[in-house]
Amino acid sequence: MNEGMKRKMIFSAFMAVAVITAGCSKTETTKIPEMGTIIFGKTFVGAPVKAATETTTDVLQGSGAGFYVYGGSEEKTDLFAGTHVTYNVDKWTYEDVRYWMPNKTYKFAAYAPDLTGASGEIIFSYENGDGALTISDFVANKDQQHDLVYAVATPKTTNPTIDADPGIVDFSFKHILSKVLLKFEKGTGFADNVKLVISNLKVYGMNSKATYNGTTWTSQAKPVEEGNAFTWSSVTESGNVPTSEALYLIPQNSATVNISFDVALDDGQGTTASESKTGTITATWESDNVYTYTATINSTDLTNTYPINFNGTVKGWTGQDNTGDVTVQ
Repeated sequence: MNEGMKRKMIFSAFMAVAVITAGCSKTETTKIPEMGTIIFGKTFVGAPVKAATETTTDVLQGSGAGFYVYGGSEEKTDLFAGTHVTYNVDKWTYEDVRYWMPNKTYKFAAYAPDLTGASGEIIFSYENGDGALTISDFVANKDQQHDLVYAVATPKTTNPTIDADPGIVDFSFKHILSKVLLKFEKGTGFADNVKLVISNLKVYGMNSKATYNGTTWTSQAKPVEEGNAFTWSSVTESGNVPTSEALYLIPQNSATVNISFDVALDDGQGTTASESKTGTITATWESDNVYTYTATINSTDLTNTYPINFNGTVKGWTGQDNTGDVTVQ
């Protein structure tokens, strides 16, 4: 994390309590406890089915990936201040191991992936319910794309004498952005062999800056301008359907998103001249949701859609009444 994404530890009793729910699909990793040390494990990433690189449990377990932990006890709330926890062989590890202190209540929150170079500030509040992170002035634009996941662990209170392991700190991460894709499907009036060729796709208009307070996104601002739009020079096919790469965007309500693109037809022998098209969608997006918008293009929407057709008939015999005699020997 560089200076662009700062970390702070503060006390606050006025922010909303974080509510964390798991997705419909999860992968469990079981840990072997080490007596007395604070260990992180059973880390889940909920699949955004209600619903950069998509953040999954496998991605978190990849070399050098992991997640970043904040929290501690009422005595030392910054025991962990963005500590990087990574997966090593069969367990999660971090540098400079910390130990449980007796008769304390510990609270932890975490996020992933690495936000080095990202805009904004991360603030941990011990007194915000079970502990929570505020991610302020987070930016999701063409230059800063992250599938941001977030989790708050169940608090742990230690006994006056720690004669048994307090247990592993478990995180169940949730996707807190919206995942958006655009698809371009062939409608009516086209031959089966014809494919759509989509190029110069441009998407802009959605809010790109907001603050996450542990439960919701607030202070949405900075609409993406056309000059800073998400752009693709070409759109690759997925299952014979041109589909954009996934966008990870600020959850928001009612922003008008502008779309422009060029479309041509490929018949396997050549490509027709491109035609420019535009469209709009209304961004009504919630966190942990995937939104797929489909533009169905019919032949009547284009001018360069006249196939080479043939017609054939067989003319009757010109002379049908010619007769002759057979000379019999």
